[in-house]
Amino acid sequence: MEIVQFTIVNDLDYQKAIDKYGVSYPQVYAWVRKYTARGQEALQDHRGRKKPLEELDEQERLKLRIKGLEARNEYLEMENALAKKVGRDPAKKYTLTLARHVDIYQAIQELHAEKGYAITKLVSSQESPDLPTTSG
Repeated sequence: MEIVQFTIVNDLDYQKAIDKYGVSYPQVYAWVRKYTARGQEALQDHRGRKKPLEELDEQERLKLRIKGLEARNEYLEMENALAKKVGRDPAKKYTLTLARHVDIYQAIQELHAEKGYAITKLVSSQESPDLPTTSG
């Protein structure tokens, strides 16, 4: 904004702005053109901006809900696959001994190789407080 105002105050002398701020001519020109056409809002960077939930229409809300459910489903599938791989009953609580840590490590490596699950997600599923991994 400062560069645009400087350029406008100096009668659109782009070279002065380039020399003072060390930016390229195309960039200064684009900023000034956007500002004069649509005001300060045109200079805001909206890349990656998510709409607030209240701005979404019904179809967008449903897509968002489906995406969340798919992520949850993937997490549960991964969690169950890991539980089966290490041979534990998900309903029971365990004390993690060294041998158990080794079993879990190997299971994580195998599931990563076989199913492509992210190692970080597999590890975090073991650290999650709602999972039965420690004795109570």
